[in-house]
Amino acid sequence: MGELKVSSKTARSEDESELELIDAGAEELEPDGEGGWYIWTEKTALGKVKAAVEAKGFVVSEAQLTMKPQLWVS
Repeated sequence: MGELKVSSKTARSEDESELELIDAGAEELEPDGEGGWYIWTEKTALGKVKAAVEAKGFVVSEAQLTMKPQLWVS
């Protein structure tokens, strides 16, 4: 998966930020507890999502390919 850590350049509500990030292509996202977000997307879309997030006024502080563990429930 592709993982990004982002923060907003402008003051936005959490709901507004979440909608903007989903619109930019985030498949999964989670607040980082410091006003920013962790975003996960398909590894092949990392560059495209990074560019879209930046175009929406967010600052990308990290972008990397990573594995996100899947929880198996039986």
